[in-house]
Amino acid sequence: MIVEKWFDKTSPVLILRDHEKGLVYDAALQAKPPSEQKRLLQEEGQPLVPLRHMLLEQHAKRQLTIQPFRFQRFLENRGEHAAIPHVRAVDFSDIHTNSRILLNELTFIGASVAQGFIDFYGIEIAGIVASYERRLRIISEENKETGQTAVYISKLSQGHVKHLSPDLQTPETAQETLRHFQKQQAANRRVATDSPSMTLTQKREDDPYEKE
Repeated sequence: MIVEKWFDKTSPVLILRDHEKGLVYDAALQAKPPSEQKRLLQEEGQPLVPLRHMLLEQHAKRQLTIQPFRFQRFLENRGEHAAIPHVRAVDFSDIHTNSRILLNELTFIGASVAQGFIDFYGIEIAGIVASYERRLRIISEENKETGQTAVYISKLSQGHVKHLSPDLQTPETAQETLRHFQKQQAANRRVATDSPSMTLTQKREDDPYEKE
Protein backbone atom coordinates (compact mmCIF):
# COMPACT_ATOMS: atom_id res chain seq x y z
CA MET A 1 0.00 0.00 0.00
CA ILE A 2 1.15 3.49 -0.85
CA VAL A 3 -0.01 6.85 0.49
CA GLU A 4 0.11 9.30 -2.39
CA LYS A 5 0.17 12.94 -1.30
CA TRP A 6 -0.33 15.95 -3.56
CA PHE A 7 1.11 19.02 -1.89
CA ASP A 8 -1.16 22.05 -2.22
CA LYS A 9 -1.18 25.57 -0.79
CA THR A 10 -4.63 25.10 0.74
CA SER A 11 -4.94 21.45 1.72
CA PRO A 12 -3.06 18.36 0.51
CA VAL A 13 -4.78 15.50 -1.29
CA LEU A 14 -4.12 12.05 0.18
CA ILE A 15 -4.83 8.76 -1.58
CA LEU A 16 -4.28 5.28 -0.15
CA ARG A 17 -3.57 3.08 -3.15
CA ASP A 18 -2.00 0.04 -4.67
CA HIS A 19 -1.13 -0.14 -8.36
CA GLU A 20 -4.73 -0.26 -9.57
CA LYS A 21 -7.14 0.99 -6.91
CA GLY A 22 -7.31 3.79 -4.38
CA LEU A 23 -9.31 5.38 -1.58
CA VAL A 24 -9.38 8.94 -0.31
CA TYR A 25 -7.10 8.76 2.73
CA ASP A 26 -9.20 10.86 5.07
CA ALA A 27 -9.01 11.10 8.87
CA ALA A 28 -11.45 8.23 9.38
CA LEU A 29 -9.40 5.86 7.22
CA GLN A 30 -6.12 7.03 8.76
CA ALA A 31 -7.44 6.14 12.22
CA LYS A 32 -7.97 2.48 11.26
CA PRO A 33 -5.25 -0.14 11.76
CA PRO A 34 -3.14 -1.03 8.70
CA SER A 35 -4.80 -4.43 8.31
CA GLU A 36 -8.23 -2.79 8.12
CA GLN A 37 -6.94 -0.17 5.69
CA LYS A 38 -5.64 -2.94 3.45
CA ARG A 39 -8.94 -4.81 3.59
CA LEU A 40 -10.94 -1.70 2.72
CA LEU A 41 -8.60 -0.89 -0.14
CA GLN A 42 -9.02 -4.38 -1.57
CA GLU A 43 -12.80 -4.47 -1.13
CA GLU A 44 -13.86 -0.86 -1.65
CA GLY A 45 -11.02 0.68 -3.61
CA GLN A 46 -11.97 2.67 -6.72
CA PRO A 47 -10.09 2.49 -10.03
CA LEU A 48 -7.09 4.74 -9.48
CA VAL A 49 -7.13 6.86 -12.64
CA PRO A 50 -10.83 7.90 -12.37
CA LEU A 51 -10.34 8.54 -8.64
CA ARG A 52 -7.50 10.96 -9.28
CA HIS A 53 -9.51 12.73 -11.96
CA MET A 54 -12.49 13.03 -9.61
CA LEU A 55 -10.28 14.58 -6.92
CA LEU A 56 -8.92 17.05 -9.46
CA GLU A 57 -12.47 18.09 -10.34
CA GLN A 58 -13.37 18.46 -6.66
CA HIS A 59 -10.33 20.69 -6.23
CA ALA A 60 -11.41 22.76 -9.24
CA LYS A 61 -14.92 23.21 -7.82
CA ARG A 62 -13.49 24.50 -4.54
CA GLN A 63 -11.30 26.97 -6.43
CA LEU A 64 -13.98 28.22 -8.82
CA THR A 65 -15.26 31.77 -8.50
CA ILE A 66 -17.99 32.75 -10.93
CA GLN A 67 -17.20 36.03 -12.66
CA PRO A 68 -20.57 37.49 -13.72
CA PHE A 69 -19.20 39.39 -16.73
CA ARG A 70 -17.79 36.15 -18.16
CA PHE A 71 -21.14 34.41 -17.82
CA GLN A 72 -22.91 37.39 -19.37
CA ARG A 73 -20.53 37.33 -22.31
CA PHE A 74 -21.13 33.58 -22.62
CA LEU A 75 -24.89 34.18 -22.80
CA GLU A 76 -24.42 36.96 -25.35
CA ASN A 77 -22.47 34.60 -27.56
CA ARG A 78 -25.43 32.20 -27.36
CA GLY A 79 -27.89 34.89 -28.38
CA GLU A 80 -29.47 35.34 -24.93
CA HIS A 81 -29.37 39.14 -25.13
CA ALA A 82 -32.77 39.73 -23.52
CA ALA A 83 -31.76 37.80 -20.39
CA ILE A 84 -28.61 39.83 -19.66
CA PRO A 85 -30.32 42.62 -17.60
CA HIS A 86 -31.97 40.00 -15.40
CA VAL A 87 -28.75 38.01 -14.99
CA ARG A 88 -26.93 41.16 -13.83
CA ALA A 89 -29.15 41.16 -10.73
CA VAL A 90 -28.17 37.58 -9.76
CA ASP A 91 -25.70 37.04 -6.91
CA PHE A 92 -23.19 34.36 -7.88
CA SER A 93 -21.07 34.65 -4.73
CA ASP A 94 -22.85 31.77 -2.96
CA ILE A 95 -22.21 29.20 -5.68
CA HIS A 96 -20.53 26.80 -3.23
CA THR A 97 -23.27 26.88 -0.59
CA ASN A 98 -26.48 27.74 -2.43
CA SER A 99 -26.05 26.31 -5.92
CA ARG A 100 -29.60 24.94 -6.00
CA ILE A 101 -31.12 28.31 -5.12
CA LEU A 102 -28.94 29.96 -7.75
CA LEU A 103 -30.03 27.48 -10.40
CA ASN A 104 -33.69 27.98 -9.47
CA GLU A 105 -33.25 31.73 -9.84
CA LEU A 106 -31.71 31.32 -13.29
CA THR A 107 -34.47 28.90 -14.30
CA PHE A 108 -37.01 31.57 -13.37
CA ILE A 109 -35.28 33.91 -15.82
CA GLY A 110 -35.40 31.19 -18.46
CA ALA A 111 -34.73 27.49 -18.88
CA SER A 112 -32.15 28.23 -21.58
CA VAL A 113 -30.35 30.59 -19.18
CA ALA A 114 -30.16 27.87 -16.53
CA GLN A 115 -28.89 25.36 -19.09
CA GLY A 116 -26.41 27.96 -20.27
CA PHE A 117 -25.10 28.31 -16.74
CA ILE A 118 -24.68 24.53 -16.41
CA ASP A 119 -22.69 24.51 -19.65
CA PHE A 120 -20.65 27.55 -18.57
CA TYR A 121 -19.94 25.97 -15.17
CA GLY A 122 -18.64 22.80 -16.83
CA ILE A 123 -16.37 24.80 -19.12
CA GLU A 124 -14.96 26.79 -16.19
CA ILE A 125 -14.29 23.60 -14.19
CA ALA A 126 -12.57 22.00 -17.18
CA GLY A 127 -10.40 25.10 -17.54
CA ILE A 128 -9.24 24.94 -13.92
CA VAL A 129 -8.49 21.21 -14.22
CA ALA A 130 -6.48 21.84 -17.40
CA SER A 131 -4.55 24.64 -15.66
CA TYR A 132 -3.87 22.36 -12.69
CA GLU A 133 -2.59 19.63 -15.01
CA ARG A 134 -0.22 22.02 -16.81
CA ARG A 135 1.58 22.97 -13.62
CA LEU A 136 4.36 21.03 -11.95
CA ARG A 137 3.42 19.53 -8.59
CA ILE A 138 5.20 18.02 -5.63
CA ILE A 139 3.92 14.51 -4.95
CA SER A 140 5.19 12.14 -2.30
CA GLU A 141 4.67 8.38 -2.08
CA GLU A 142 4.97 6.60 1.24
CA ASN A 143 5.21 2.82 1.15
CA LYS A 144 3.14 1.67 4.15
CA GLU A 145 4.89 -1.72 4.32
CA THR A 146 8.49 -0.46 4.32
CA GLY A 147 8.01 3.04 5.71
CA GLN A 148 10.05 4.49 2.83
CA THR A 149 8.95 7.82 1.37
CA ALA A 150 9.94 9.26 -1.99
CA VAL A 151 9.25 12.86 -3.07
CA TYR A 152 9.04 13.93 -6.69
CA ILE A 153 8.32 16.89 -8.90
CA SER A 154 5.47 15.55 -11.01
CA LYS A 155 2.64 16.28 -13.37
CA LEU A 156 -0.95 15.06 -13.24
CA SER A 157 -2.70 14.40 -16.53
CA GLN A 158 -6.02 12.65 -17.09
CA GLY A 159 -5.69 10.87 -13.78
CA HIS A 160 -2.14 9.67 -14.46
CA VAL A 161 0.94 10.75 -12.47
CA LYS A 162 4.24 11.29 -14.26
CA HIS A 163 7.32 11.89 -12.12
CA LEU A 164 9.74 14.35 -13.74
CA SER A 165 12.53 14.21 -11.17
CA PRO A 166 14.43 11.59 -9.21
CA ASP A 167 13.53 11.08 -5.57
CA LEU A 168 14.29 14.42 -3.91
CA GLN A 169 14.04 12.96 -0.39
CA THR A 170 12.09 15.77 1.32
CA PRO A 171 9.26 18.17 0.40
CA GLU A 172 11.55 21.08 1.27
CA THR A 173 14.21 19.97 -1.20
CA ALA A 174 11.55 19.37 -3.84
CA GLN A 175 10.05 22.82 -3.25
CA GLU A 176 13.44 24.50 -3.51
CA THR A 177 14.26 22.56 -6.69
CA LEU A 178 10.91 23.52 -8.20
CA ARG A 179 11.36 27.18 -7.27
CA HIS A 180 14.81 27.21 -8.86
CA PHE A 181 13.48 25.59 -12.02
CA GLN A 182 10.57 28.03 -12.28
CA LYS A 183 12.88 31.03 -11.78
CA GLN A 184 15.15 29.85 -14.54
CA GLN A 185 12.18 29.20 -16.82
CA ALA A 186 10.91 32.74 -16.16
CA ALA A 187 14.38 34.16 -16.89
CA ASN A 188 14.51 32.20 -20.13
CA ARG A 189 11.17 33.61 -21.20
CA ARG A 190 12.34 37.14 -20.45
CA VAL A 191 15.34 36.80 -22.74
CA ALA A 192 13.21 35.00 -25.36
CA THR A 193 15.30 31.84 -25.47
CA ASP A 194 13.67 28.63 -26.60
CA SER A 195 15.61 26.08 -24.56
CA PRO A 196 15.44 25.92 -20.75
CA SER A 197 18.70 26.22 -18.85
CA MET A 198 17.66 23.45 -16.52
CA THR A 199 15.80 20.21 -17.04
CA LEU A 200 14.43 17.79 -14.51
CA THR A 201 16.16 14.43 -14.68
CA GLN A 202 13.87 11.54 -15.46
CA LYS A 203 13.30 8.99 -12.75
CA ARG A 204 15.63 6.00 -12.50
CA GLU A 205 14.53 2.74 -14.11
CA ASP A 206 14.99 0.83 -10.86
CA ASP A 207 12.92 3.24 -8.77
CA PRO A 208 10.56 1.10 -6.60
CA TYR A 209 7.76 3.62 -7.11
CA GLU A 210 7.95 3.54 -10.92
CA LYS A 211 5.05 1.20 -11.53
CA GLU A 212 1.40 1.94 -10.76
